[in-house]
Amino acid sequence: MKIKKGDFVLISSSTTKKWMVKVEVDKEFHTHKGSIKFNDLIGREFGERIENNKGAIFYLWKPLPCDYSGAIAHSTQIIYQTDIAQIIFVAGVCSGTRVIEAGTGSGSLTAALARYVKPNGKVFSYEINEKHQRTAKKNLDKLGLADVVELKLRDVSEGFDEFDVDAVILDLPNPWDVISAARKSLMGGGVLVVFVPTFIQVEKTIVKMVEENFLQIEAFEVIRRDLTTKIGAIRPVTRIVNFTAFLVVARKGLHRSKEEQK
Repeated sequence: MKIKKGDFVLISSSTTKKWMVKVEVDKEFHTHKGSIKFNDLIGREFGERIENNKGAIFYLWKPLPCDYSGAIAHSTQIIYQTDIAQIIFVAGVCSGTRVIEAGTGSGSLTAALARYVKPNGKVFSYEINEKHQRTAKKNLDKLGLADVVELKLRDVSEGFDEFDVDAVILDLPNPWDVISAARKSLMGGGVLVVFVPTFIQVEKTIVKMVEENFLQIEAFEVIRRDLTTKIGAIRPVTRIVNFTAFLVVARKGLHRSKEEQK
């Protein structure tokens, strides 16, 4: 597949040194190993290697979804790729899905959701901090995903504007205060995903889910253990992220509560 103007390209000089760029005519990208002219990339194949004016070797890759997450600017702690993948999977996010997210943060999860709901779906992302929202907007613009996301600046304890959505994802310190609003916005059988870092938050979230007639409740953490890839010395890496957070997942049931049946 040939690279053309406007494409995103992942340029790497090693396994760890890599940069996401958008190919623009007559412009250059500068690294610690010298510059690369974008005009020299146009017409080349993804997977090729090139040599720049200083003799440095770079490889040209077609970006994967995980590469987009790593390319954004951070104004907050982001959700890691391993958790993002699990959230997308358990929430059933795919093309055409309508998803509510709160809060937006730097937009790492927002961008990943946007890529999967394209072209006919929509992500409605709520954030209370205007500075964080500005960072997220810049990231979405940079990645060409702004048209799939509707950003909203609001305290979500006031509720959401959308109804009959497929999934609601909460990355908040007090998600239990928003679960009632999430239930109102979800379609029957819709999925609620909550991302929290402590056992106390997990328990309070589950208690509220039960009160609001959510079913199929699961709680778990996702663990990734990386290995070195040096031939003859393959072993676990010495520096790893041991813990990120817990995920609590449930589905909206349409049965009536005992109070509603009276």
